[in-house]
This record gives sequence, structure tokens and C-alpha cells, in this order.
Amino acid sequence: MNCNQKIRSKLLAIIDSELFFTELNKIYIENLTDIKNIGSELAAIHNDNSVDIIAKFLTVKDSEDQSFTYAMLEIFNNILPTIISPVSDVVRSITYINLELKVNARSCNSGLELYCDKKEGRKIRFYLMLY
Repeated sequence: MNCNQKIRSKLLAIIDSELFFTELNKIYIENLTDIKNIGSELAAIHNDNSVDIIAKFLTVKDSEDQSFTYAMLEIFNNILPTIISPVSDVVRSITYINLELKVNARSCNSGLELYCDKKEGRKIRFYLMLY
């Protein structure tokens, strides 16, 4: 079993857990050298229609632990480049994450830029939704 398969297996084991984000943070800490794969595997799970990861991130709660907040932002940013999801859902999740985690509105910029660049017209739809 390669590294991606191990991460995917761990993610699938926690996906329905009430402690999903706590467990996700543990997986993040265990795989600090392979962080991008956590996001790409979550996106793949979403894209396989197994679980709506965007909706899942609409339930993340603020934590006093800044490392938890940073981990969730980094994972989310790594999900965005390969996720197949409507722009409206992505905008809603970014707005929620920024407000709930009390972070700078630019905290999801790197993932958002890659998400918008993957498909023509996404960037325009994103900007139109803001106004």
C-alpha cells in the first residue's frame, strides 16, 4: 500500500465520525511531510461522490488551538485545486471558514486561485458572486 492509499484509507475510516476534524488534524500531524496528499485524497473522495467534502467543511468549528486552525486551512487549500464542485459551494465554504475560524479573508487564496484556474469561467463566476 503506497502513501496515498494509506492516507485515503485513514480518511475513509474517519469520514463519518463526529470527531472528523479532530481525527483529520491527527492525520495531518502524522503526515507533515505529505500534507498535499491529504487534500488531494479528500478531493478525490469528494469527486467520487462518496462524501461532500465541501459540505463537511461547513461544519468545522473554531478552536483556540492555532495549529488546528492552520491545519484546517492548509488542508482546505489543498482540497480546492482538484475538487469538482460548483463555484457557489466553494464561495459559501470559503466564506464560512473565514468567519468561523476567524481568519483573514485571504487565507484561502492559494487554493482558490488554483481552483479557478482549473476550469475556464470559474474565476469570472467567482467574482460575479461577490458583487
